[in-house]
Amino acid sequence: MKVRAYAAGGGGETSTAEVFVVRTNTDPDPTANFTFTTTQSGSTWNAAFTSTSTDDVPPIPTQTWSFAGPFATWPGGSGPTFAATGLTPGNHPVKLFVKDATNRTDEITRTVALPGTPPTPTWAPPTRTTVSPTESDFTWNGVPGADGYEVETFYRNDQHQYVNPTTEYVAQPSSAGGATMTSTVHNNEHTCSVQNSCFRTHVRAYFVIDGVTYASAWSGDIWWGL
Repeated sequence: MKVRAYAAGGGGETSTAEVFVVRTNTDPDPTANFTFTTTQSGSTWNAAFTSTSTDDVPPIPTQTWSFAGPFATWPGGSGPTFAATGLTPGNHPVKLFVKDATNRTDEITRTVALPGTPPTPTWAPPTRTTVSPTESDFTWNGVPGADGYEVETFYRNDQHQYVNPTTEYVAQPSSAGGATMTSTVHNNEHTCSVQNSCFRTHVRAYFVIDGVTYASAWSGDIWWGL
């Protein structure tokens, strides 16, 4: 805003000056924050969330909760508190979005770490797609809360024993465009002469909490080759 000021001198002359006044924002954004508690119920967990968000004119009318990690299917909620049940072990990002009466917004995401054995991955169509005689793409259903996956492949020797496992680690994506994960398994150091019998592959999910790794059971085996 511009203000023009006038001043009269002792001899009757008049001078003018322009003063610019900067107005500061008197309506700050809200600040999103929350606390939570967890309780174990058998092999799953329950969680209770409480918003501690602040605004210059409380209460905050819009507070929306959601599970922000890939493959999570638990419903969200709204309001200053939120309860979730049946959570599987894993590292689950939870997001709180807030909007005040003047449509100013903020959000925060915190990870709820729940120890225990994660769900076992299950194969998903098309399960296996041949890339070459020693390479295949495998597809499985993603596990919410996982940090990644361990894909283990064995080679069948001349004694018909599956030996020499190779392991490939696949990181959990930060977001997922669907419900499945896909990884290419390589076994270039071995040749294959028997259809669908040279290799055996399975997968498991894992996550880490406070330096401790929690892993699921292995999935069912897929035999492949050629």
